[in-house]
Amino acid sequence: MTRPTTVRWLMIILGILLAARGIGALIAVDSTELWANLLGIGGFTEAETGFGWLGYAMRILYLIESRLWIILAFPLIFRLPWGRDIVLVVATVSMLVQGFRLLLGSGLSAGVWLAIFAGLIVLFATLPQIKSYLAAGKA
Repeated sequence: MTRPTTVRWLMIILGILLAARGIGALIAVDSTELWANLLGIGGFTEAETGFGWLGYAMRILYLIESRLWIILAFPLIFRLPWGRDIVLVVATVSMLVQGFRLLLGSGLSAGVWLAIFAGLIVLFATLPQIKSYLAAGKA
């Protein structure tokens, strides 16, 4: 059984890391290949050229996703009950974006981010400690 303080610190750390990823994805320029691949956002310039409207749609989806990760930090850090549901939705959207990046040939970077987002879905969907911690709200 996980102690509530452990779950609390896990939520705070995850909130900070996910917000940092969202902020980094918004300020990173798509042309800087190293940062773009580390943040899981590279390759969208080629997508617009090669995939037409689907490339533009995925770029818009990525911009929305980046902002949602920043917003998501607040329910995790401040223990709001809707945080779990939002993590599941945003992680699913992020998996779609990373799957598209795999189609573009982003390779290892997209695969790693795909695994991270799948892990978040499994973590938040299966652990009852996280569900009860967030459902309880502020104690």
